[in-house]
Parts: sequence; C-alpha cells; structure tokens
Amino acid sequence: MPIEIRREKADALTDYASIPSAFEVREVIDLAALDLGVASLPVRAVAPRIKDYDALPHNDPASWLARRRIFDWIFLLANAEGRTIAGAVVITAESEVIALGGRSHNALLWDLRVAPAWRRRGLGRALLTEAEVTAREAGAQALDVETQDTNVPACRLYSTCGFSLTDVQQHGYSSLTDEAKLLWTKTLP
Repeated sequence: MPIEIRREKADALTDYASIPSAFEVREVIDLAALDLGVASLPVRAVAPRIKDYDALPHNDPASWLARRRIFDWIFLLANAEGRTIAGAVVITAESEVIALGGRSHNALLWDLRVAPAWRRRGLGRALLTEAEVTAREAGAQALDVETQDTNVPACRLYSTCGFSLTDVQQHGYSSLTDEAKLLWTKTLP
C-alpha cells in the first residue's frame, strides 16, 4: 500500500491533531547507567502505564495555535487509505527554534507521531528522514529533538538514525517531575 508524505503549513493542524500520541510505557531509559559518550541505551522495566502527550495541559496540537507562532512550522503528513496516519512537525525559523529550546543555526523536530495501527512499519524513520531533508533545505546545520526518558521507542529511533544524546536534564520539567528531559542532535551533512 503506497504511503505519501507531504509537506503542509499550519492549515494542516486539524488533520495533524487527529493522529493519536498515546503509547504504553513498559520501560524507561536507565539514567544511572547512561553514558552520553556511548551509543547504547540502557533501560529498566517499570510498571506499565499509558503516556499521552496530548492529555497534558496545553500540549495537544489543537492548543498550539493559541500559544505558539505555528504559521512558519512545517507539517509532514503521512497518508494511506485516504487518511492521515502519521506526522511530524519541523521548525526552521531560528527565533522560534531558540524559544522552544533548540539551538542557533539548527532546526527543531517539535513533534513526531504515528497512529497505533501503523506503528513499527517504518513510518517514524521515513518521517525523520523527511524532517532531516526539510531542515537541510532550510539551511540548518543540525536537527535538534527533545523527548523524555519514558519514550524509549523514540529514543531508540533517534539513536539508530544517527542522533547523539547531547544533554540529560533529570528535572527538566516542572509538571513531569518523574520524567527526565533528553536532548538529541544530528548534524546535517
């Protein structure tokens, strides 16, 4: 079945918001065993729970418009069977990248999500590749992305796609006190 990835602007927000972000957490990155200079990602098992980024206050895509300048954001939408099944958001405007925790001269992967029925089929990797192309075309030197120690699938994706873990902030979130902020970067050739 053919899957098309297309680039859109902010008018795709409603379509993008229709992609669920929830996933089951069964393991977390073991920060005590983590070595930033080593590619392996040590994990430890935890009691299973559902993590839903969209359930956090002011975090769902529908609320972005009220809090952010999304008109320059690039929405990458993957479509199959006549519907949106996955997507990613790339921010290339330097002032917005810096305001959201990225670094000067870099682009920022703000969000990446795949509908549950379509996970583990290579869509995350395809979207990440397209995000890198988008960032490179915008003149970015690197692509930054942030995630949490609870999102092991995302961490594995970034690691296997050539991203380096550049920073770990144990208490990086005031509202998520039991999660660490992980910052990843990939230099773009």
